[in-house]
Amino acid sequence: MIWVPLEKHLEGIESVLLSPDGVLGRFPIAALPGKVAGTYLIEELTFAVVPAARAIPSILSATSPSKKVAENMLLLGGVDYDVDLSEALVENSPDSEKQFGRRTAVRGDESMTFRAISGTVGEIATIAAIYIENYGNEGMTTLKGAAANETFFRREAPRHLFLHLATHGFFAPAEVRSALSGDAGYDPGLLSGIALAGANRPQKDGDDGIVTAEEVETLDLRGTQLAVLSACETGLGEVAGGEGLLGLQRAFQVAGAKTVIASLWKVDDRATRDLMERFYKNLWTDEMGTQEALREAQLWMLKEGATRGAVNLTEDAADSEPTNLPPFYWAAFVLSGDWQ
Repeated sequence: MIWVPLEKHLEGIESVLLSPDGVLGRFPIAALPGKVAGTYLIEELTFAVVPAARAIPSILSATSPSKKVAENMLLLGGVDYDVDLSEALVENSPDSEKQFGRRTAVRGDESMTFRAISGTVGEIATIAAIYIENYGNEGMTTLKGAAANETFFRREAPRHLFLHLATHGFFAPAEVRSALSGDAGYDPGLLSGIALAGANRPQKDGDDGIVTAEEVETLDLRGTQLAVLSACETGLGEVAGGEGLLGLQRAFQVAGAKTVIASLWKVDDRATRDLMERFYKNLWTDEMGTQEALREAQLWMLKEGATRGAVNLTEDAADSEPTNLPPFYWAAFVLSGDWQ
């Protein structure tokens, strides 16, 4: 129903740009079956998402800045969601209240608790090592523990060319209604976001530990070449006819980020780390284009992930013949925006 009607128009085509609407914005087209049994479309074609088709001319005409610039990598991970920021020794930006509104994310009727993600510490350390190997120490900023807070993120994100956020993302449950539903409801920008330090102990005033999509849109990310949202469900959002998804991924692009990589579902921690390590090696060491780097990393996971121990698919996996890794582990991340 989705793909077969399009195939006759794509003879000789290698790259496909998607501007999905409605529920298709939540679906990984690259994970559909390929022409050969047991294969996937990602093995035949390269895919990228353009949230609004009218953005294609501006993307094609844009020039990419040099990677060799100061302050070009922000890594955030190993977040302490339980820290009491009122007691932590955390510097506050004097201009933060003037520049950004304080809006609390909608988390539903029940309290949402964020558990520590142990794998993110190793994830950002691995990416840092790849960065240093290629560009040296200059320009790299790491936020972790209590320092991975809303105030520091707001201050540092606009200063960097690359953003890698390894933390929890969230999307409000279905019972929390959006104003787009036609009923009285919440602004769609409050229904998704990322969790930062202190998210489990929000303060009445100041940093609440959540950066909503609405708050992201207030940032000046026009100098950001790539934002990788290595978190769960960061690609989800409220459906808006003709406008893609109004969510966190789109918010980063509204703020000015040229390219955003985000997830469509709750991703496996260890598989994500392996995928991201491969992606950054492709991007920086092998100097691949952004979409090419992501696709190669996903193909590598598909073909080799199960055999190298990324995930134990069954209890007797060690004694079975190597098999392709299911899309659950590699297809969640999609690239949106500038695919070049």
